[in-house]
Amino acid sequence: MLALTDRLTVPQIFFNENHIGGADETIKVLESWDNDEGKYENAKERYESEIESQPDPVDVRLQLPSEPPEPNPEPPPRGPRQGEDEFTLPNNDKQGISYSELYHTLLQILPCESKPYRGKSYKNCFTGSEAVKTIQEYYFVPKEKAIPFLLKLQQSKMLDHVTQNHEIGDNSYYFRLQDFFQPKILNTMRIWTDRTDPDPNGLAIRLKKILEKVESEASDDDGNVDYIKAKTDVNFYIFQEACCELQKIDMLLMDQHTRLAFSINVYNIMIKHAFIQLGIPTTNYQRAYFFGRIGYNIGGLFFSFNELENGVIRSNQKAPFTLTKPFSSSDPRLKLALEIADPRIHFALNCGAKSCPPIKNFSSQSIHEELRIVSLAFHESDQNTYVDDLHHELYVSKILNWYRSDFASSLSDLPIAVLPFLRGAKKDRLQKMIKSKKPINVKFFEYDWSTNASNMNIFTGKDLDSVSYSVSALF
Repeated sequence: MLALTDRLTVPQIFFNENHIGGADETIKVLESWDNDEGKYENAKERYESEIESQPDPVDVRLQLPSEPPEPNPEPPPRGPRQGEDEFTLPNNDKQGISYSELYHTLLQILPCESKPYRGKSYKNCFTGSEAVKTIQEYYFVPKEKAIPFLLKLQQSKMLDHVTQNHEIGDNSYYFRLQDFFQPKILNTMRIWTDRTDPDPNGLAIRLKKILEKVESEASDDDGNVDYIKAKTDVNFYIFQEACCELQKIDMLLMDQHTRLAFSINVYNIMIKHAFIQLGIPTTNYQRAYFFGRIGYNIGGLFFSFNELENGVIRSNQKAPFTLTKPFSSSDPRLKLALEIADPRIHFALNCGAKSCPPIKNFSSQSIHEELRIVSLAFHESDQNTYVDDLHHELYVSKILNWYRSDFASSLSDLPIAVLPFLRGAKKDRLQKMIKSKKPINVKFFEYDWSTNASNMNIFTGKDLDSVSYSVSALF
């Protein structure tokens, strides 16, 4: 694409061998055709006559590939105890129901509400008796079949007693589904005891593809996502279960390149997961709470967004507007911090805002070339980097202000730090400004925190605790 268009952003549109440009340029061409009162009645007729009727491009780079795309890595087979045929329903009408499908059903039929006990309020609970009655009525079975079925679910940790002290039955003890025990940890729908994929980035790519399918089903023609609708998609429950495999991924076994690619991929997945499952923050306070409290269980250790970004990826550096490093000297996660913080990661991490860079797949084999490409692509857009040589000004994304220490020791050194990320005329203009020795006025674009949501829940953080306390219980 670089050789053909001298651009890094996508899409790049060709009419036969004629390069039209990106999406905006293509729309302008089509609109001009619509407004042209020449020999064609509409743009479609002109396209059919001038483009479609012509021979295919001679340049092999513009021809359809003759080879099929490389298939995504296949996961190793699941173990017999956690395969697709694990659960048999109590009425025996359906054999081999999957964990995610059964969990989805239980989430819809079981009553989930706050229940008081000795000054505490246990959230998202149901009593044993309520569960037994629900199973009886939903599957049309007697109590003698409902209770053994629920006991099997408890043994598999799909549900459990709120303090793990009692067996489920026709009783008044409180129980809840698995992912309500630790709401701030997104990947706890099941306790993972199955095999673990030896290719961590293969797992990340598969998770991303499932999530993309969920988003696609909930998107309108403009690419805006109904996140409330996405939460009810059966594929989202398949994704939630698949994410639980991360519980057994040991980042300490990864080399530096693999850990860097894996951490970026997982961070970008986690953002969309949180948007669907918990909602989207809309204020600075909500965002601080969101990025600091929500995260994944990876290898048995919890990582919030801030801890994964600033602790692991940025080699345990302070996050913007914070006073301490993510990991203390006694924190077991400290040994997972990358040895070197690469500033280009800021053009690869996507926090869900419109001002963020687009989401890409990153691989351990090519991570540094991939970071080079996404960095060049990010700065290619004038909305992210603009060189005004007439007024001797450089406009850059606010990301470079928040994380300025990753790029330069001072504001005046930032233009030199940005130079390697530029190409062509934009790079030439900035280079000329630097060589002039005149001070460059660095300005930062406003950050657009809006998202691609057409419908969403607003994240408030009020449901991140599984237990709350009454005021009287505190004294």
